[in-house]
Amino acid sequence: MIRRMLSLKGLATMLGIALLGSAAVFAGLPQVEATTVGRTYTGVVSFVQDGDTISLRQPLNAPSPVGDTVTVRLVGIDAPETFTVEGHPPGNQIVHGEASRDFLRSLLPSGTVITVVTDRVEVDEMGRVLGYVYRGTLDVNRELLRQGHAVTHVIWPNTYHRFNDFRTALLEARTAGRGMWNPANPIQELPFEYRLRVFNRRFERYVGDFLTKTFVSPADFRRVPVENRVQFWTRQDAVNAGYRPAP
Repeated sequence: MIRRMLSLKGLATMLGIALLGSAAVFAGLPQVEATTVGRTYTGVVSFVQDGDTISLRQPLNAPSPVGDTVTVRLVGIDAPETFTVEGHPPGNQIVHGEASRDFLRSLLPSGTVITVVTDRVEVDEMGRVLGYVYRGTLDVNRELLRQGHAVTHVIWPNTYHRFNDFRTALLEARTAGRGMWNPANPIQELPFEYRLRVFNRRFERYVGDFLTKTFVSPADFRRVPVENRVQFWTRQDAVNAGYRPAP
């Protein structure tokens, strides 16, 4: 189980290998400009795995720890799942997962040239690049939220500087009843709740409320509306970010 994302600081020891792997991953993505948070690259879509994960083509001279492709996890969002686990009824998760995947495939067919912008945490422990994906000027991460095919999934420190924009997109979709918010067939479980259930796991991150700047323990995460949630790996992370315990 992933315990913690990889930060850009302190990678020399535990994540020395990951950094080298990251460098190999990005060797296939020419850098086009620097950003104040992460870095910006261009790439070519190989295929869309699901509503928040894509694979990019990679030159043979840039070996990757994940094989012949670079896997990009669209950061700041969480799309419905497309897998089932035996013994655990999926409800309508798969219906919404397939709709999300198909929508992303319509935006990013194989061969599409995209821009990938990273954040403070560039690579997760699965070797996936964490990025904001653009097709031309279209912010794909945000568009998935706006069309109701994903929910916000902000894990500090990534996406924090885009929180209001992403939150607005989610609220627009929910108000309009798009995608998973369609009143005729609303999603029964948020994607991460579905994963917790089918894998018999407990939620382990502290959750802050972006509007009130308070936080709750993992067991109380439902006290914070999904559109306001900022997730922290530890209580101290929340405190360091300027959040205080909720009353």
